[in-house]
Amino acid sequence: MKRLRLELSSVIKGRYEIDVEDINKSCFAINRSFIINTILCDNKIVNYKVIEIRYNYKIISFELLDESHKVIIEYEGIIDGSTGRYPYVKEKTTDDFYLLRGETVFYPTFEIPESEEYLAKMLYPTTNEKFQIIIKMNSKYMLCTNLDKINQFTYEGYNPTFAVGKFKRYSGYFGEIYHMNLAENSIMKIDSIIKSTNEYMNRFKNEKIKDFKVIVIPHGYGSFVLSNTMFITIDGVSEYEQLIHELIHTNWNPLCDVTVQKSRFFDEAITQYFTARVCNALAIKSQEDIMTNYKNQYLKMIKDNGYEPHPIQEYHIYDCGDLAYTFGALALNAIENKIGTNNMDKIMSKMLDKYIREKINFAKFKALFDEDIDDIYNDYFLTNNASNMLSLLI
Repeated sequence: MKRLRLELSSVIKGRYEIDVEDINKSCFAINRSFIINTILCDNKIVNYKVIEIRYNYKIISFELLDESHKVIIEYEGIIDGSTGRYPYVKEKTTDDFYLLRGETVFYPTFEIPESEEYLAKMLYPTTNEKFQIIIKMNSKYMLCTNLDKINQFTYEGYNPTFAVGKFKRYSGYFGEIYHMNLAENSIMKIDSIIKSTNEYMNRFKNEKIKDFKVIVIPHGYGSFVLSNTMFITIDGVSEYEQLIHELIHTNWNPLCDVTVQKSRFFDEAITQYFTARVCNALAIKSQEDIMTNYKNQYLKMIKDNGYEPHPIQEYHIYDCGDLAYTFGALALNAIENKIGTNNMDKIMSKMLDKYIREKINFAKFKALFDEDIDDIYNDYFLTNNASNMLSLLI
């Protein structure tokens, strides 16, 4: 288990402990705003140096003593707004609210951020990736996190993420909402949508959203889900599509390996398709209107944002998984239109049941269909035919 002590104020101070057997190299990454005070191997001070500075983090090499058992890294610093990750705001620890997450690199990581090794450990953590974190902080703020609270100061879990601010707590049908200034009717609406989304998605896979935390954060920080916790921006609370999208991520995505995941089809495209189905069922917005929006968004990305169209199966090769949010959902909608909603529901249920522990890939996905979908699969997944047809509308 990794151990971390954090003091959270305008200045962050950290003491990170890890067993040598859990690391495979004598270098680590950390936010470039942080200063390393000391690195210890079995309580002996060792030399270190910065060997590279990248976007918002630096890589530090240190002397790993022979036959040492434990490494301790002591560091501190202020996040001053210069190391935020696009497209998020440039967060500052001097503000009344700040967010510490993987992109912040607020603790040492022995995998290079955004590498396949790093992503694999974030997506499918083993027991070696579990943290125990002891927190000391200013009492005027509340700490909200995806981790389990063990006692007043100690938290345990994976992918530690912390929102620090003047939060209030509401207990609802599914768990808890943490917010800074939400109106009561907004809170009730969140509770209602979570319950209705859960009930609808149970037609595909029977799950219950429970012991769940919704942490409402300011505009610009980006919404995301980690295991039993949703971090959602204040604008996303009233944008019910976004709220539903994040809810679907909690229980209704198949398992896949990191390379396939980079295509973003089996998480984001499938979630976007399900989002359209839920919104249609709850009379929030019709599935047809949502698909029209996806089409327009896709064409805008191709025309204005410089994305090159590629077959969906090649998204991971060309690092264009962002297109799956729209074009991937359009592909699933096209399949539904061809084989019928009832048949599509059976296939999606089968997929979620079969690939809860076994990892899916594109060949396995296509094999789920008894019906002939070769033409659609060819046009969307193997060639640019469907994209070219859409591009004629520009």
